[in-house]
Parts: sequence; structure tokens; C-alpha cells
Amino acid sequence: MTDSRYRDFDQAWAEKAEAEGSPQPLIFKLKGREWQLPGNIPAAIIIKILRMKKRDPGEDVPEDEQMDMALSLFGEEQLDQLLGTGIDVDQLGDLIMWALDQYGLSAVPNRAARREGGRTRKPKDSTS
Repeated sequence: MTDSRYRDFDQAWAEKAEAEGSPQPLIFKLKGREWQLPGNIPAAIIIKILRMKKRDPGEDVPEDEQMDMALSLFGEEQLDQLLGTGIDVDQLGDLIMWALDQYGLSAVPNRAARREGGRTRKPKDSTS
């Protein structure tokens, strides 16, 4: 008899990955190099988005939360490498918005998009 109040998620997720395969990572090219993101979005990003939407669905993403999202998404080492390429804050925003779109999340509205009629921020060029 098994205890229904106990679950070994390590085992369950290992079995699921074996049966279904691991999700494919997201890959993008920037400054001549290919970069990789996890196949599944980190839970920390989902929680941050839900908290922001609960506080004020139309608010801009505060800078400290943008940094936390970038760290959760890229990891500290890869984020440092990305920033070392000389990208600007708008380009970093484009990368984050592209990744969120790839994960199937709606883009988070920002001030410029609201001035343009309430549309969400979209990456400048999502084809490359």
C-alpha cells in the first residue's frame, strides 16, 4: 500500500522526462553567437508576472523586477556575458519579450505600448 500523502517528484519527473523527452531549449543568435535558454520557463518568472498583474495589470515592469526576470531567465553567468556584448536595455527587453512569447506567455504591457493604444511590447525583430 502506498501513502497517498507522499509523492516523490524527483522520480515522477524523471519518469515523465524519460517517457516524453526533455523540452527543447530556446536558441537565439546574438552578436554572432548562439545562446540557449531552458526549454521550460523558470517558475520564478511566472510568479513575478502573476504578482505584477495582481498589483496593477497595466503597470510598467519595475527595473528591479526586470533584472530579477532577466536573472531567472538567463542565469547570472549568461546574463553577464549578454551584457558584455554591449546590448542596450531596449535590446535586452526585446530578448526577454521574445523568450516570453516563445514560452507562450502574453507580453507585459509597457508605457510606450499604452501610448500607442494599449498594445503589448513586441520585439523589434523576432525573425533573427
